[in-house]
Formats: sequence, C-alpha cells, structure tokens
Amino acid sequence: MDFLFPLSMLGVGLVIGALSLWFITRAKSTSEFATLVERLAGKDEQVRRLREDLDRETAHVKELQNENSRTVAQLSALETKLEDERRSSQEKLELLTKAEEKLADAFKALSADALRNNNQSFIDLARQNLEKFQETAKGDLERRQLAIDELVKPLKDSLEKVDGKIVEHRHIVDQLALFQQLGALPA
Repeated sequence: MDFLFPLSMLGVGLVIGALSLWFITRAKSTSEFATLVERLAGKDEQVRRLREDLDRETAHVKELQNENSRTVAQLSALETKLEDERRSSQEKLELLTKAEEKLADAFKALSADALRNNNQSFIDLARQNLEKFQETAKGDLERRQLAIDELVKPLKDSLEKVDGKIVEHRHIVDQLALFQQLGALPA
C-alpha cells in the first residue's frame, strides 16, 4: 500500500497539471478570441463607414448625372434653336439673293430706258441701296450668331465641368470599392 500512495499522488498531480494546462490554454484562447472579436468589430465599423461613404458618393454621382442630363437637354434645345436660327438666316439670305436677282433683272429692264437719261448714275444708286440692304441683313445675322454663341458657351463650359466631376467621383467610387474589397480580405 505504500507504493499506491505515490501513484495516487502522481495521478492527482497529473490531473492537476492537466487541469492547469487546460485553464491556461482556455485563458489564452479566450484572450485571442476576444482580440479577434474586437478586431472584427473594428473591421465591421470600418466596412459600415465605407458603405456609408460609398452610398453618399453614389447619390452624389446620381445627382451629377441628373444635372448632366438636364444640361444636355438644355444644350439640345439651344442647338435646335440655333439650327432654326441658321435655317431662318439661310432663308433670309436666299431671299436676299433672289431679291438681288430680281432687282438686277429690273435694273436691266430699266437700263434701256435710263440710257437716254443718264443710265450710269441710276445703276450706281441702285447698287448703293442694295449694298446697304445687304450690309444691314449681314449685320443682323452676325448679331444673332453672336447672341447664340453667348448662350451656348456657358452650357458648354458647364458640361465640361460636370464631366470632370463625374470622372473624379467615379475615381473615388472605384477607390472606395477597392478599399472595401481590401477590408474584406482576412487580416
């Protein structure tokens, strides 16, 4: 029986050692688990913030796209108006050309009668009147063209700025998506 006591003590020692090892391992695992949970919570918060940023940027990009659509519609309307003005100006120019042709024909017919009464002075006077009429019409056409150009220029500049902003925001969205993907990778 004397030899059983040391064996039982050895058994108790082994049990105590095993329990100690188990508690130490358990404490270490709990500590590592707590650290991992804390890191995971931090990553979740980072992902939440990135998603909020992405949502804000997406909404901003949509606003810019809507603004761009409105600006494109305005530009289209102005281009249509410009085309109508050009067509109207072209019609006026054709009318002037026809009027010039008609006046020339009329002057040719009158020139036979005017030859007796100083035909050269009459033709010079008619040409002067026609040139004044043409100059007036050309000046009106140039003023309208300048007015239309002034209307279209700010829209063109605005479209260029909006396009630049859209490219910039797409770049930011791409970076946010990349950060989100990087955040999803295991640490």
